[in-house]
Amino acid sequence: MRTNTLFLIPALTALTTMAAIAGPMNVKTKGTKSQTVAMCPDCKSKITCAKVGDYTIGLAVDQEYPKLGKGKVYVHVKSGDQPVTDAMVEVALSMPNHHHASKPLALKHETHGRYVGATTGLNMTGAYAAEVKVTPAGGDVVKQSFTFAK
Repeated sequence: MRTNTLFLIPALTALTTMAAIAGPMNVKTKGTKSQTVAMCPDCKSKITCAKVGDYTIGLAVDQEYPKLGKGKVYVHVKSGDQPVTDAMVEVALSMPNHHHASKPLALKHETHGRYVGATTGLNMTGAYAAEVKVTPAGGDVVKQSFTFAK
């Protein structure tokens, strides 16, 4: 009985530590002065947005298990006031100071112009860059850069 108890204490400590640090990251736009912050219509969390041509592109990054680098990337796309639901959306994450980059992550449309994808590339502490590429059904390619830090 004592051996089981000794094993459970470190395991529970590790799980509660990971859960306590998990949460959304502070995201900023890069290369534009049109940064705004909107509220997600679904989860009411903050989304950093940038106006790119006729589109508004927003990015939110949420870590579920920080020590493992697991998290979710959310991209919100609007044309005017209407959500864009039929676009191809990709996000390429990198750490410019370390010259680390990942292959673009294809996101899936979830609801109301919100696209989501899971990533395991958030395990290092430091500055990250996110290059968002949106290809609406009309074929125009729209890109926006964002930064965030872990």
